[in-house]
Amino acid sequence: MSVVAVALAQAFTGHAYAQQAEANTVVVTGIRASAQSSLAIKRDTMEVVDSITADDIGKLPDPNVTETMTRIPGVQGYRYGGEGASPVGQGSGVTIRGLSGQTASEVNGRAYFTAGSREFNLEGAIPGMVAGIDVYKNPSAEHIEGAIGGLVNIRTRNPSDFKGLTGALNIGGRYNDLAKKGNPEVFGMIANRWNLQGGGRIGVLAAAVFQQSTGRSDNNPANGGANYKRAVRADSAEYASLAAANTTNDPSRPMSQYVGRTDVSYLASVPTLPTSTTAGAYMPNLAGLTQEQIGNIMAAPAITNNVFQETIMRTRRGMNLAADWRVDNTLRFYVDTNYTYYLYHQNYRGLNSSDINAQANNVQNLQTRRST
Repeated sequence: MSVVAVALAQAFTGHAYAQQAEANTVVVTGIRASAQSSLAIKRDTMEVVDSITADDIGKLPDPNVTETMTRIPGVQGYRYGGEGASPVGQGSGVTIRGLSGQTASEVNGRAYFTAGSREFNLEGAIPGMVAGIDVYKNPSAEHIEGAIGGLVNIRTRNPSDFKGLTGALNIGGRYNDLAKKGNPEVFGMIANRWNLQGGGRIGVLAAAVFQQSTGRSDNNPANGGANYKRAVRADSAEYASLAAANTTNDPSRPMSQYVGRTDVSYLASVPTLPTSTTAGAYMPNLAGLTQEQIGNIMAAPAITNNVFQETIMRTRRGMNLAADWRVDNTLRFYVDTNYTYYLYHQNYRGLNSSDINAQANNVQNLQTRRST
């Protein structure tokens, strides 16, 4: 090897060592405090738990805690009227590990009951009042019993969460274009803490929130179009043959066994075929029918024709008052008061028309039927 080659090899080797030295001194920064807090909760607990903190909650446009929780892995929520909701008989309205209605809820580690439920109504809680949400997917004996699917612990704000005098004011609103109505959202908070002589500190916090929302839905459910029937006289040979074959009055058979008069006609279903010109439209299948039977075919209206309009108005109010006195690192006294108000108003309007002819699967007395 020449002297020049040796010099170049030494130069490249020295450059590689310099790169390795620089890589050893690189410090990765930029991890958010919210992520660190969530990871610390997962690291310090013995259960399988996922958490979301106030820093991330404040960045989400969620009207209630139920919707916020659906952003946690393994948690699914129920929705109604455009928001996360709690269906009747389904507990808090969230599903953990696929077990619906088997979820328990706590506030600051304590059982908290709200009106209309045996547990805390997550639908009525506003995210702005929450410091964090912990979802335990395998509750242990230290938690309140009854949580087969999982346990939800809502942590409210505390004066110790802030380093000094802290205030926040958030004014917003929502507008529903279909309902042509706007609603306000107002959140305010102030907190402070003071260091005491001889160690320890004391802090106070006050927070309040007001929120309204309006949702509206209009729907006109599709129907199956015309329902074709044909009249079968009770004194005809066709009816006698069909009725004799159906000795058990099986509703799936073409005709029930005759039990009425012989001077009336009954309705039998007519098979249909899709038309080639209009999608979703059907016409009667005339194959196998006599001219007399074809002449007795009639088109009844669809089973139902409905027009519905639903308006849901929600009002939420909340207040949190807290005081905290930390004597030292081992002794703490605190008072925490929470007030939650939730009003759900549903205005339901609809127009329904139906034809009882179409509701009969196989038999209908033409002389005694009534249409509504």
